[in-house]
Amino acid sequence: MEKEKLFKILFMVSLLLTGIVALTVNRNNTSTNFKETPDLKATYMQAVDDKQDILLVFYKHGCPLCETGFPAVEDKIKQVGELKDNQSVLFVDLESDFGKELVSKYDITRTSTLVVIHEGLASENFFYAEETNKEEYAVLSGDINKAFNHFLN
Repeated sequence: MEKEKLFKILFMVSLLLTGIVALTVNRNNTSTNFKETPDLKATYMQAVDDKQDILLVFYKHGCPLCETGFPAVEDKIKQVGELKDNQSVLFVDLESDFGKELVSKYDITRTSTLVVIHEGLASENFFYAEETNKEEYAVLSGDINKAFNHFLN
């Protein structure tokens, strides 16, 4: 009888530990593949010089807001399809050297931010995700759509 109780306890503990390990791995093994636009500074400067409309997508590695909302931004970009010659979407790592310059220039206060630039002037900042409860995050589809409407029109 004592062995049976001990076996049940050990079994329950092993299940608990397996669940904790699985949650930890799942939390740290995100599927979002953030990648800053290659040669961001030169690309950005050329787009500005060419008076292109620019959509800046700010993100930070390890940011749960970004992890939540970034796939929706990528989906929206795919929906839009081919951009016009005078339009550019640039991905900005908040922690890169030039990313830090852009954070300052466009007064970025949150990681999951979209900035639309028309004729060299930035519109308001849009957020693509928000924290709804402690450690719970939601995609802000309405703000993503507003940002893209400003960008495309």
